[in-house]
Amino acid sequence: MFIVDNSGQPLKDFISFGSGEPPASEYHSFVLYHNNSPRWSELLKLPIPVDKFRGSHIRFEFRHCS
Repeated sequence: MFIVDNSGQPLKDFISFGSGEPPASEYHSFVLYHNNSPRWSELLKLPIPVDKFRGSHIRFEFRHCS
């Protein structure tokens, strides 16, 4: 997962994992194969400043490993 601006460039260090953790520019998660009821229960905060918020969006990338 990335946060990108309106030109598609990643915004740096705007993904927060919680108190005491350094901010990051991207986040990786996974779902186990053959899990019939996967749950994604990670907590992320996106403290995007107002001047960078307009036109920005969250980009999710999905990959399959076989």
